[in-house]
Amino acid sequence: MEIKSGHELEQNYRVTSVDEFENNDVDFPEELSEYPSKPIIIDKNQSILKSLFSIVIFGIAFYFLFGWDVISLTMLIGVILVHELGHFVAMKLFNYKDLGIFFIPLVGAYASGEIDEVSQRQQILISLAGPVPGIIIGSLLVYFGLVTENNLLYKPGAIFLLLNLFNLLPVLPMDGGRIIQTLFFHQKETITIVLLWVSIGLFGFYGIYTENWIILLVCFLIFMQINARTKNIKVKKNLKEKGFDTNKSFSELTNEEYWKIRGVMASNMRVIGNLTTPDNYSEVPDEKTIIKTMKSIVQKPPVETLGVWGKVFFFLIWLFSFTIPLIITLLLMFLNRPL
Repeated sequence: MEIKSGHELEQNYRVTSVDEFENNDVDFPEELSEYPSKPIIIDKNQSILKSLFSIVIFGIAFYFLFGWDVISLTMLIGVILVHELGHFVAMKLFNYKDLGIFFIPLVGAYASGEIDEVSQRQQILISLAGPVPGIIIGSLLVYFGLVTENNLLYKPGAIFLLLNLFNLLPVLPMDGGRIIQTLFFHQKETITIVLLWVSIGLFGFYGIYTENWIILLVCFLIFMQINARTKNIKVKKNLKEKGFDTNKSFSELTNEEYWKIRGVMASNMRVIGNLTTPDNYSEVPDEKTIIKTMKSIVQKPPVETLGVWGKVFFFLIWLFSFTIPLIITLLLMFLNRPL
């Protein structure tokens, strides 16, 4: 669930405050004849352990704070896991690397991965791969749960429907919001930030009106995403002014580009400046944070593969997804009608 269910996909790396942008002139140290190789971080085993640990923490939080029984909690985790596995499998099919699923206590979960280049079509299919299977499963479980009066079928089915239909709403950072963003605003970062503020307003109003503090926690996480995006825009602008091409993948960066961009980041970003200095060309213990932050700034935009009719087609597919429960119910009623 992209209550999250951010899929950044879009990568939700945090970038702390940038206070020095009024003084953006960074003097590079003396040119080197040969720069060190850029570091590559691989931690697949750690990702698996982190995924399992996040599920445990998620379950403990719901159990102790809300008093959920073990059966209901297992159903909830199962529903969210199926949703994220949909994203995970789609990303795997499109050759994403370093895949993982991580649960956020009290909020939801997200599937993450990395790829050098992705198209609009692939992004939309990845976004649909989470909620659509869940809606189909939920519709079947609810129908047969009602017909057989079996609460063990009806209850998880209701959770499947509620969470996945909610996730299709055209509000960021939900999957539905990501679909609309990819179709119409994928290269308009300012509009994306405006839409995120609108999401905060809508969720905030609903959370206060219903006294739902989890929704207000979601608002805080969206605010953190806005903050990160805003800082990234400023850093990217600063890098472009210095002649760097930020519309490329991390793997395409030369050794020289990596260390020079790293130096600019250290001069302009407090979180990076606390880890290293602009003239340091050696790895630091927390180089992973530097690399993750750089990947959130230097990345290829989605390849625009959809024309007008392609956008109309996927927009209709998104709308059609809301009608799946009704269609399945009518179909099953028709198949089970007395002859």
